[in-house]
Amino acid sequence: MIDLKEALTFTEELCTTKGTYLLSKWNEVGELEFHDSIDFTTKFDKQVEKEIYEEIRRKYPDHGFYGEELEDLREVNREYVWHVDPVDGTKYFGRQVPLFTTVVGLTFKEKPILGAVYNPSSKQLYSGAKRLGSNLNGEKLTVTDGAKLKDSIIALELGDDDLLWEVEKIKEILEKAGRVRVFGNATMSICWSLQNALGGYIDLFGMKDHGKWQDLIAPLIIAEEAGMKVRNIHVGKKTKLVCALPSIVEQLVEILEK
Repeated sequence: MIDLKEALTFTEELCTTKGTYLLSKWNEVGELEFHDSIDFTTKFDKQVEKEIYEEIRRKYPDHGFYGEELEDLREVNREYVWHVDPVDGTKYFGRQVPLFTTVVGLTFKEKPILGAVYNPSSKQLYSGAKRLGSNLNGEKLTVTDGAKLKDSIIALELGDDDLLWEVEKIKEILEKAGRVRVFGNATMSICWSLQNALGGYIDLFGMKDHGKWQDLIAPLIIAEEAGMKVRNIHVGKKTKLVCALPSIVEQLVEILEK
């Protein structure tokens, strides 16, 4: 096992440095490269992902890599694999909206062990590692448990492939939760939960064919180390996600499993 404290410090510095650089460049985005009518990438997504890859390779040459943008750099058949999204929230970054982060996580034998999320707009660094706890800008993060669902704000990520099922679940969540919010950024929704601003996060969009949450490796390990509970729920051919306070997580899971 690698030295997790050393690896966490490396990851925190990587996220902070690259996130700060990206914020300084968001007025120079230039032409957007569209994947479809909605989603796009920028030259900075690719540039920074390659830079992060190169820094990881220099420090941990025998580790694998999974990036959001550059498929030719991916190597996941290793015990340790780094999961990187240089600009989580490209749709915001490309439009100069301050709701994007730089995200780096690490798995060991496919299990999340470490992660960091940096929001350069607010200068907030969330980080954590297995059995080392979680921090926000160096201060320990621990969620305050005991809240009731009727008094909690729940953040949602919405899908578009099973609208009737989704509307039914949203209706029940609205009836039982204090309030519901849709921020359009899963990573930050989870991180804000750790500051007790939210009771939890539900991904109703889901992962096709029960795939892995590659882009949520970092926020989920940070959340678990701060005291949140994470549950995967299989619905048809997709896996839905619940990340919430221990006192309400089972109620949310029950809603999705009905």
